[in-house]
Amino acid sequence: MKKLIMLMSFGLILVTGCSKEGTSDQIEQEKSIETADVVLIYKADGTNSTWEANFDGETMVYGNGSTTASTNGNRGESAHTHGSTPYFTFSGTQNNGGTHGSATVDLGFASWTLETECVMVEGNEAVYGGIITEAINPPPFGAGKVGDFIYFKVFDNGQGSNADPDQFHGFIRFYGTSRCGVVTPSSGAWPPTFFGFPMIIDIEAPGSVKVNN
Repeated sequence: MKKLIMLMSFGLILVTGCSKEGTSDQIEQEKSIETADVVLIYKADGTNSTWEANFDGETMVYGNGSTTASTNGNRGESAHTHGSTPYFTFSGTQNNGGTHGSATVDLGFASWTLETECVMVEGNEAVYGGIITEAINPPPFGAGKVGDFIYFKVFDNGQGSNADPDQFHGFIRFYGTSRCGVVTPSSGAWPPTFFGFPMIIDIEAPGSVKVNN
């Protein structure tokens, strides 16, 4: 049985477990994230969730449970997203007046404070990009230090009691340089599955997100 791990990669995809030869779909998924300095992948197993890292062949279990880009990847003149998930609290606006807002990424074992770098919106999907202004207990290798960049993706599935739950993507992407206009919502940076595991996760109430363009 395959095992999905929280992955930190340096141009190399590392997955533990036994499986058949990789399919062409799996290879394409690997290529889509291999250029990331660091990719964290969310793993949910029933009611439990874990954050793990695989570096240089060793698995490390970490826990349970201002720059302006030249292009923003938005279809309109402005973009906004805000909300909260179990791991992100964020608010970002990008318009003719520049970028505004902040975010926190808190995984329990490590956390980051961000200043909004860009907001990339396509329909009901948004990628929030932030510059790290504070890093508490970051992993001892790779991107994730002050001055680096974090990107995560959210889905606004509507309002009201009959609406589907809002969602977040199970990748947190870290880079040493800006990827605004590159890791857009429709780019290959956000595959819906990773080696058969769904990467689009429902946000439980009271969490929710809002996306406007």
